[in-house]
Amino acid sequence: MMFLLFLFSTTVISHRVDDSDITLKEDFELGKHLKLINKPPIKSIHTEFGYIVDCVDIKKQPAFDHPLLKNHKLQTRPSFYSKIEDRGVNISSTK
Repeated sequence: MMFLLFLFSTTVISHRVDDSDITLKEDFELGKHLKLINKPPIKSIHTEFGYIVDCVDIKKQPAFDHPLLKNHKLQTRPSFYSKIEDRGVNISSTK
């Protein structure tokens, strides 16, 4: 029984796909797409857990590169919210 389990596990581990090579043209096109996607960060923040968070300008966010969002306008917070907060009114939800 142990022999069959060993034989099965080595067969599954040793099986792999050899058609993973990409052509030079595909590599060039991939690099071209990556240049369009990657935006230079304004600031990089290193967290205490070892993560690096890159801050990108809000108008250059990669999500806005989508064709349907090309003419999208960013909505900002209305100016009357600051007047409400100055009066000490809390508008956040309580859960």
